[in-house]
Amino acid sequence: MKRKRGVLNNKKGYVLPYTLLLMVLLLNIFTLSLRLYLNEVMYYEKKHNHYQIMVVEERVKRHIINKIVTNQVVNMEKETIYYEHTSCFILYLYDYTRNDWKVNVTIRYKEIKITRDYLYTSETMELTIDTS
Repeated sequence: MKRKRGVLNNKKGYVLPYTLLLMVLLLNIFTLSLRLYLNEVMYYEKKHNHYQIMVVEERVKRHIINKIVTNQVVNMEKETIYYEHTSCFILYLYDYTRNDWKVNVTIRYKEIKITRDYLYTSETMELTIDTS
């Protein structure tokens, strides 16, 4: 009996290892491409969420300035503002020693929660982040 030479000779065991190697390689390529795609989608979703937080933060700043300038604020006043998928909790505190407004703002958008303390000075009429 004569043996056939070649790669596809099943008696020597060439077909099964090459088939398994090819299947493992294709499976690795598929899982890698899927992971890269999902990673990219999550990256842009996080960027979008932080951009929305920045937009809402600017809206809240304008709201605070308008409210203080028009003298509609009372000391220890609490306010809740709802935007699209976002809630903003604002607490106004008047500092009698410095004659300034301290404003505590908490913004919630999806799973992100940001708390900032702002200082509104009546001399400069600007809203700045409180560092004290």
